[in-house]
Amino acid sequence: MSSAQVYATCFAQTITDAQSTAANIKTAMDSCEQAILDLADAIIAEDPQSEFADADLADSDPTIAKLIAAYERLVDAHAGMAVRVAIIEAMRANLVNGKDIDGSDKCAAGAALDVDEFLSRFEGVDDASALSKILQSFAQYFEAKVLEEEKLWAAKTREEKYNKNPAYRDMRRKLWEVNHKSPFFFDADSNGEDDTDVAVVGQQKSNKCPFSGLLMHKAYTNPACNHSYSDAIFASFGNSNQIECPVAGCNKYVAKNQLVRDKNIERLVRRQIQKEQHEKERKKDVAVDVE
Repeated sequence: MSSAQVYATCFAQTITDAQSTAANIKTAMDSCEQAILDLADAIIAEDPQSEFADADLADSDPTIAKLIAAYERLVDAHAGMAVRVAIIEAMRANLVNGKDIDGSDKCAAGAALDVDEFLSRFEGVDDASALSKILQSFAQYFEAKVLEEEKLWAAKTREEKYNKNPAYRDMRRKLWEVNHKSPFFFDADSNGEDDTDVAVVGQQKSNKCPFSGLLMHKAYTNPACNHSYSDAIFASFGNSNQIECPVAGCNKYVAKNQLVRDKNIERLVRRQIQKEQHEKERKKDVAVDVE
């Protein structure tokens, strides 16, 4: 058995636990996002021509603002767990490479230790108190590194913590698209950067299927190219598992088993239909008033 195999399981359970916690936080982020979008839908559906029709709901509705603040706290927690996993993995990698947990040389030239040399580190520590001291030193180093990273995170700007976070950007884009057709932008952080440096975090997608030309009441997105289609595309697969993307100029393939249901596009389609119906009713009311 090599030293790498011995060290491979040294922190395995701790890493597994941290990754599990990170996954639970991500699930909470998804649920929080859904609550934000459902509330935004309800606000606009109640009166498409209200003061919120063209507003940024992130700023204009206090309940949505509170939910976004909760989402940001979840982003903080998720980043914290990712840091913890990275620190533990670095500690394990240092041991595998024959170094101490902090990366300092533990043996000549930093060569990886064999099993006997690894075990020799723990000679004379067969009693619980001595072993506890070793484990305590590991824990103290870990806690110090976590505290160091937490200070670095706290010093970051909002742009660095949230606006550059892919999940946060995507949530804000979806919220914007509830009542806007224009692309969503995050302004650059006002820390002396050029004002022209603006990050585009969303591009407007057509609500019509490039395959059928109809509105996508049931939408599916292709991860390979990010193009979306209605469920009508499934009929084109036949006995094949993949076809060429029907969007002009796209050279990617659409794999049947990799298509992802896109609830956001379906939400936009519902909103478009509601607006069109509301406009028809408004025109009817105007015609009645004229008569």
